[in-house]
Formats: sequence, C-alpha cells, structure tokens
Amino acid sequence: MMYLLPGTYNAQDYSNPVPEDELEVCHEECRFKGDIPCCREVFELCCILMQERNLEAPTSPRQGTELYKYLRETIRNAL
Repeated sequence: MMYLLPGTYNAQDYSNPVPEDELEVCHEECRFKGDIPCCREVFELCCILMQERNLEAPTSPRQGTELYKYLRETIRNAL
C-alpha cells in the first residue's frame, strides 16, 4: 500500500515513470525468442551432457539450480 500511495503515509514518491515504448523495447529484448532459453548450441550441449550422464530434467527449483551448477562447471572445465 505504501508503494502505491506514498502520500497516505507522508512518504516521498520515488517512482520513475518510463514511457510505454521504452518498456516495450526492454520487454522484447528480455523475451525468449523461441522455446529454447539460451543459444541453440549451448542448449544442445546441455542436452547431450544430461543424456550421457543419465540426468533427468529438474522437477523443483533446487534441482534446477543444482543441474545448472553442474552443467556450468562441466562446460567450463571442457573449455
């Protein structure tokens, strides 16, 4: 509530309005262009590594984080 109505709480409004067209540019730059969340080569490499090591797709945020760390370290060591 304080964020939406700072005057009600005698607080200063620090919001910074951004033009709609600038928001749209940011949104487009941050949106995945397809069903792959990174470049195709990295995605394919991760899929190969997961298949070679019999790793399953994560089913929880914790598993996703652990898989990411593992794949990142594996790829870095291979470079």
